[in-house]
Amino acid sequence: MVRVGLALTKHDAASAVADLRSVLRDQPNNVQALKLLAQAHVLNKEENLAVETLRKAETLVPNDVGVKLGLAELLARQQKLDDAKHEIESILAQDANQAQALRQCSSFSWRART
Repeated sequence: MVRVGLALTKHDAASAVADLRSVLRDQPNNVQALKLLAQAHVLNKEENLAVETLRKAETLVPNDVGVKLGLAELLARQQKLDDAKHEIESILAQDANQAQALRQCSSFSWRART
């Protein structure tokens, strides 16, 4: 995983994806590897693959705020604001004071008006 971190730091998405796929072959439920793979897909401009990867992580850890925030951000970029809003609402249902979710929610409201 150290190599993956270095690859992501250097913006070498292809190497990171290859290394993470290797990790996930042996550990298909490794949530940390899935989160990093989603980051690598974003760097590689593969947002649909990033969403798929985070959806898999979400099935493994349905209450993970980081996964839900990542999904919300990607979905908003894809103009899927209702889906993004659903992710934010599920975070706020767990913790109505979750600051990062509240910030994203307000940014989605602003985007919807423009």
